[in-house]
Amino acid sequence: MEEDDPVTRCPHCGLNQYRTHNGCCRRCSKPLTLPAYKFDLDRQPTNEMLALATKLVLCAHRGERSQRQMAKQLKCKRTYISKYENGHCTPSPMHIERFAVAFGIPTWRLVLEIECLARALGAIEDVALPQSLQL
Repeated sequence: MEEDDPVTRCPHCGLNQYRTHNGCCRRCSKPLTLPAYKFDLDRQPTNEMLALATKLVLCAHRGERSQRQMAKQLKCKRTYISKYENGHCTPSPMHIERFAVAFGIPTWRLVLEIECLARALGAIEDVALPQSLQL
């Protein structure tokens, strides 16, 4: 293919095709170009973004362990684990330290992951989060 070929690949279904007059895929009828997101890197993360980032990081590190197993390892109630993972509250510094020990990582790394993810989520403007990620 030449560089000035009007052939494009659909980001949704992967079909290689010539550009259509309406800019939509021939197979799935979704737009061939993804919207450009605006990032505001100076924007501070909100409490909602911190809660969502905490939820995602804790769920990612928990892996195969159940909430009950995590609660036993952290010496706290299972409902606390549930509240953190559902984004209803953010863990205290003491609990973050306990989570880091339970996950086998340094505390600073866990805090950094949560902070970076919260900043990234807060920097994206006008993006509708999937239903599974909403608090």
